[in-house]
Amino acid sequence: MEIYQLPRVPKGPSQFCATPAAEDMLQVIDVTIEMRAIGIIIAPPGAGKTTTLLAYNKGNPGSRYCAMNAAQCSTMYGMLKVVSEALFLAPPRGIHHHYSAISRALGSHYEVLLIDEAQHADDRCLDVLRSIHDETRVPLILAGNESLRSRFNSRSDASFAQLTSRVGTRLELKATAAADVRALAGHYGIEDPDAVRWLTQRCTGHGGLRTMARLVRIAKQNAENGALRLDHLKDAAGIVRGAAQ
Repeated sequence: MEIYQLPRVPKGPSQFCATPAAEDMLQVIDVTIEMRAIGIIIAPPGAGKTTTLLAYNKGNPGSRYCAMNAAQCSTMYGMLKVVSEALFLAPPRGIHHHYSAISRALGSHYEVLLIDEAQHADDRCLDVLRSIHDETRVPLILAGNESLRSRFNSRSDASFAQLTSRVGTRLELKATAAADVRALAGHYGIEDPDAVRWLTQRCTGHGGLRTMARLVRIAKQNAENGALRLDHLKDAAGIVRGAAQ
C-alpha cells in the first residue's frame, strides 16, 4: 500500500512549521496508515493539532479532513453530514443512505480520514465512525482535547471497548513544550535571543502556539525590516492584554 508523505515545505511565516509536537503527530498518522488502524491524538488547544492535520491533508491527496463541532456533531445525522461534506458527497436522504455513501467513498478513494475536534462527537457517533473504519478498512485519526482523553480513560463498557481495541497508536500531549516554541520562533525568523527566551517563558503551557502566533502577528506590524525584538513582542503583549479587558 502506498503511503503519502507530507512534503517538507520551505520555511516561511505563512507555511507549516514542523515543530517536535507536529512531527510526533505526523508519525501517529503514518503508523496508523501502516497498521490500517485507528490513531488517537490528544492535545490541549493551541498545541498545533489543527495546523498539523490541515498541513497533512494539503500535502497528501489520499487524505480527507473534517472538524466536528458542538452545534451539529452531538447527533448522528449531524456528524454524518459533516463527514459527507468533507468527502464532497451530495446532501443525504437519511442516516442509512449517508452511512452507505460515506463508506463507498472512503473505500474507493482515500487512504486516511482525519477527524479533528473529535470530543464534540458523542459516544454513539464515535462508535459509528469505528464501524465505518471496520467496514472500509480506511485508517482513522481521532484528534481532540483533554475531554476526549477523559472519555477514553474512564469508559469500560462494551460499546467503547469496540473502539479502544482498534486503536493502533496514541499520542497525548499535556501542553506546548519549550522546544515547540523555539522551533516556531526559528520558523518566524526571530533571532534575538532575549525575544526567544521571553517567548519560551510566556508561550509554554495551554494555548501556547496560538498565543505566540497572535503576538508575532501583532509585533511584526511595528518591527523594522521585519526583524522582531523583545520590545516589539512586549508591546504586542500589552495590546493583547488591553483588548481582553
